[in-house]
This record gives sequence, structure tokens and C-alpha cells, in this order.
Amino acid sequence: MTTFGVSLARVGRSRAGARIFAAGRAFQQQESERLKALAPAPSGENHNGDSDPLDEDVDRKIGPCRRIVLEVAKARHIPSREIMLRSRLRHIAAARTEAIFRCVAETQLSLPAIGRIFDRDHTTIGAAVVRFHHKTGAPLPRGMKPRSFGAATSNGSADRSTHGQRGAECA
Repeated sequence: MTTFGVSLARVGRSRAGARIFAAGRAFQQQESERLKALAPAPSGENHNGDSDPLDEDVDRKIGPCRRIVLEVAKARHIPSREIMLRSRLRHIAAARTEAIFRCVAETQLSLPAIGRIFDRDHTTIGAAVVRFHHKTGAPLPRGMKPRSFGAATSNGSADRSTHGQRGAECA
């Protein structure tokens, strides 16, 4: 049996290996508890009659972004709880990015507040907004400015005209 790509036979024989194994177990248990918390209600519908339920704790946590998450999930044909998880599958990550962009654009919540809703850092939220802007051409909300990815010239190299090059008078 392997855990995180490490054989238990190798890890289990030392004190350091036992700590690594225990940390891995704790992480797995924490993730399974988090997934259980986000599991759908057994009735198939939540208290608002939505066909894609969110757990009450999650519902309370995401507050104003709830409607947006449900709309994006319905439009993309994925469960809404998948948007809130850490999955990096392309179609889920794209839906999450759209939901984050719409939360920034349609609510007055700060980036750190939206980051807490999606369990991410506020810089990740800002990067997702800029990524969605570059991908779709949608205008950036709240006067945000697009990140520059380096001042590239036409040949693709960075512009270094003011950094370390001698001017014509020094030649």
C-alpha cells in the first residue's frame, strides 16, 4: 500500500516515517470531513427547493455568492458543491473561475471576503478575475487593472532599454 507515493514498508520503520505517515492520515481525514460537510442533502432538494443543494453550513458561508454559484453550476451542468472544492479538473476550474469573476462583479464583497467564501487567498481571487478577463474579454470589475505579464517587445524579449544598457553617448 502506498500513501502519497511512499511505500508504507519504507516509511513505517523510522520515527520520521511515522510522523510523515501520521501527517498524511490526518490530511486524508481532514479532507474526508470537508467532503462530508459539502455532501448533498439526502432529500435531493434544499430548503429553497433548488435541485442542486448545498449544505446549510456551506450555504451560510457563501451567502451572497450562493445564487451565482448555483447559476454557474446549472449552466455548466456540474454539481454546485464541486465548484467549492479544490478540484483542478479543467471544466470545474473554469466554472469556479467564472463564479469568482461574477461574485466580484455582482457583489460588493472584498477580494479577501470572496477568498474566504471559496477557501482561497485574495491574490488567487484577483488572478482568477484577470484570467477570466483575458479569456473572455469581459470588462474588469471595480476599476481593476489588468496585470502586465512583462513589457514584451515585438520580438518577445523583455524591454531592457533603461536597465544596464549603455546609451549611444557611451559607445
